[in-house]
Amino acid sequence: MAYFYFDFKDKGRRGYDDLIRSFNKQFSGYFPKLPDTLNKLYSDHGNGKRQPGKDSLMATLKSMFDNFGNAYIIIDALDECPDRSKVLSVIKQILEWEIAGLHVLATSRTELDIEEELAPLTQYLVDAHSTLVDTDIRIYICQKLQTAPRLKKWPKNVQNEIESALMGGAHGM
Repeated sequence: MAYFYFDFKDKGRRGYDDLIRSFNKQFSGYFPKLPDTLNKLYSDHGNGKRQPGKDSLMATLKSMFDNFGNAYIIIDALDECPDRSKVLSVIKQILEWEIAGLHVLATSRTELDIEEELAPLTQYLVDAHSTLVDTDIRIYICQKLQTAPRLKKWPKNVQNEIESALMGGAHGM
């Protein structure tokens, strides 16, 4: 499994190359020794003196999947990526490999460009803005208001205001 969280505040967690590099690093950790494909990538680029391009990084990633029965990729907060078109292209390319046992989960707020690009390639779409999610969020907030030492001391009308404000801005998140 490899996981990547896009964070618009963190420059090292925003680009498509950050995503691919992170996946290569994470999947290489499942091997008892550094995979040959990663050694080749390193030597082909001046033993680390030059940065590999997208195609080399993607080829390295793809070759690692041949060694796994199942592999899981989780991409979180896709909507926070400032260069979504390139990231969507990477995700599409990975999905188009049609590797048996490769599973991809991407999370995002509803954004038209993301939906248009990925909808034709997805098997399942889960809408986190459902009333079921809001119910879970409300239960969590109420539980915290009743059990957190600092919050449970507050008057009930203040707790109700906190609950209302948080639920009004939650929108399934």
